[in-house]
Amino acid sequence: MAQPEAKPLTRQETAARNRERLLDAAARVIQRSGLGGASLEDIAADASLTTVHARDCTPRRAAESHRMQKFLGSQ
Repeated sequence: MAQPEAKPLTRQETAARNRERLLDAAARVIQRSGLGGASLEDIAADASLTTVHARDCTPRRAAESHRMQKFLGSQ
């Protein structure tokens, strides 16, 4: 019997998954390079994300993005 088709992830689920990937990647990069040698670019690359995407995964950026979308939707 065939497996049921997987339901696509919501934005919140995708963001949560990417934050977990970034935290895991940060731990690996810091262990390799030390705290002073770790950069967002290295962490994003280790997590297979772009630097822009990695920045958007932070709670502050997500909140700013949500406020901007709300503002633009109200015009």
